[in-house]
Amino acid sequence: MMGEGIGAAQGPAAGAPAGDDGFVLVYVTTAGVEEARRIGREAVRRRLAACANVYPEIFSYYWWQGDLVEDREAVVILKTRRSLVPRVIEAVRSWHSYTVPAILAVDLRDGNPDYLAWLRAETEGAGSAGDGEGAAAPEDTGSAG
Repeated sequence: MMGEGIGAAQGPAAGAPAGDDGFVLVYVTTAGVEEARRIGREAVRRRLAACANVYPEIFSYYWWQGDLVEDREAVVILKTRRSLVPRVIEAVRSWHSYTVPAILAVDLRDGNPDYLAWLRAETEGAGSAGDGEGAAAPEDTGSAG
């Protein structure tokens, strides 16, 4: 059917309140686990993301300056609101060691409404240093990540 499937434009994630701009995962590759942890921690501390997940080791293959590179990297995935993406990109670029870092936002189509409400609450006031206090994590999990 027209307008469905891969590549179809999607609105805000189901569970997002009316008028919301939606949610995204921001995928970032880094030179190593310490850089990924530092970027994730700082993004959450500044409330640019509600949560950061770090994958400590991935194997990457890419072209760089005419050479095929095989590399070990780490990944940090930041969970945030679509409206914060420009600020997330700007911040991550300033914290990142790469000349051209991969910072890719992937729209979320749907999700647990309680988790999305938590994500929204934790990213209110984005950009401040944050004091580590905010809305509680969703109940019954002990962890929102």
